[in-house]
Amino acid sequence: MSKTKYTTRANNLNPHFVTGFSDAESCFILIISKNPRQTLGWSVKLVFNIHLHSKDINSLYIIQRFFGVGNVTLHGDAAHYQATKLSDLACIIEHFNNYPLKTKKYADFLLFKKAFDIVKNKEHLTEAGLTKLISIRATLNKGLSERLMAAFTKVIPEPKPLVPKTTLNYNTPGVKYWLAGFVSGFPKLLWNQTH
Repeated sequence: MSKTKYTTRANNLNPHFVTGFSDAESCFILIISKNPRQTLGWSVKLVFNIHLHSKDINSLYIIQRFFGVGNVTLHGDAAHYQATKLSDLACIIEHFNNYPLKTKKYADFLLFKKAFDIVKNKEHLTEAGLTKLISIRATLNKGLSERLMAAFTKVIPEPKPLVPKTTLNYNTPGVKYWLAGFVSGFPKLLWNQTH
């Protein structure tokens, strides 16, 4: 499968569907890794990722076309949609600001957005900014790696944002599309958890 970069948004995909699918499938990732070439000795990377089985790669191309940013790649039997550039992530964040996630993933999004602002404002190049990112990373997803825990022993984890309780009222605009997206992603979510 070749890498294709789409530059225009697909208008036929409902944005609530994309949010529902993302609630089931996506991941907001903050990578902090040792890098002696950086002034502080650490490099920072933000990633929005959707990971599916390779047979579902066309779903990722549709998502990519909807956002108009990011890349789809194939690695063995795993397919990934990823956005890593700040300009691409700004599009992703704008979408979820307008069409909020409804599950506990919303808390990860809020943490990710806070990390994005730190990187966008180049605060991560300062000791204070890097410390803020480590604090966010301690709360995001599975927390700090052993390497980060050893390097940043005095880190205080960022408090996990509260997620508003969601009721799936079918009279609410878009909820049917959100539910369709979430259910579309759910079987793929089960595959991801076993691989």
